[in-house]
Formats: sequence, C-alpha cells, structure tokens
Amino acid sequence: MTISKPHHTEAVTELLTSAVATEQPLYLSGKGTKSAYHEAAVSAHHLSMSDYSGIITYEPEELVIDIKSGTPLEEVEA
Repeated sequence: MTISKPHHTEAVTELLTSAVATEQPLYLSGKGTKSAYHEAAVSAHHLSMSDYSGIITYEPEELVIDIKSGTPLEEVEA
C-alpha cells in the first residue's frame, strides 16, 4: 500500500484527481483516532490527512474559522 501525506491543497487535489481518473480506490484517514471503530479498506493507495493541517482563516468577531482537515484541536484552542 502506498501512503501519501500531503501538506498542500494542490497535492491533495492531484492525488484525488489521479484516483478518480484511474478508478482506483483510495483509503482516506486522519490521525487514526477512530480506527478501532472500523476495518481499513482494502486499497492500493492510502491518503493520510494527518500532515495536512493549519488554520486558514480566523474571524473571531464573526465566529468563523476555516481549518485544514488534519488540524489538531489543540492548535485550534491555542
């Protein structure tokens, strides 16, 4: 199984586009905190979003925050 850990939006887009174009199944995961609740899918490609983290925008006066999917809660609460 090939494991990819993208850091940038462009890399995520490229990996997803490639999987769709080749009709290959893609196993998506985060930090693995809920992996005990399910079995891992059988797939040749594993897209781990654990390194895809960061705060994109934060507008406290509007109660709005945009974060990347792998952003830890500790980073949001800081």
